[in-house]
Amino acid sequence: MGLDPRMDNEGEIPRYLIEEFDTPDKVILEFNKILIENTC
Repeated sequence: MGLDPRMDNEGEIPRYLIEEFDTPDKVILEFNKILIENTC
């Protein structure tokens, strides 16, 4: 699996994503997109 090196713990939303977006919805959408990219 191509895990992002910025991720501290697998399965947790990375801190940089939380800081990057204003709304939790956008964080979740972006996180889901990364998970999909990593599993395909």
